[in-house]
Amino acid sequence: MMNDTVRNRIITIARVLFVAALLFTFYKATAPCLVEPQPPYKDKVLHAFAFFMLYLLAEQAFPEHRHFGRKVLFLVAFGVVIELVQFFLPWRSAEMMDVVADCAGIALCVAPASVIRRMMGLRGEGVA
Repeated sequence: MMNDTVRNRIITIARVLFVAALLFTFYKATAPCLVEPQPPYKDKVLHAFAFFMLYLLAEQAFPEHRHFGRKVLFLVAFGVVIELVQFFLPWRSAEMMDVVADCAGIALCVAPASVIRRMMGLRGEGVA
């Protein structure tokens, strides 16, 4: 079991990384990009991977929230907001399947995140 000082530092670092990852994801999702031929479903795989990583960071950044529902709802809403913003950008397109891919990435991360939380001794007793 790790001491409180180390645990609090890990949580602080995870929170900074989580916010940075959210900002980076939003930027990449809304910035103009070159359209290149892509293999089928590459975009969906990238969406799933991004939201897998975002959920993993959210689990480490906010271990005091035992119910994962808040984190899931926040990230799903974040994915929907990205698609809504893309709808109004002439250089991007909004697709409901992107939100489905986001949800798949989150779902794939739930079990590994629980294992990591237990390994780090972050069982829901909070900092906040």
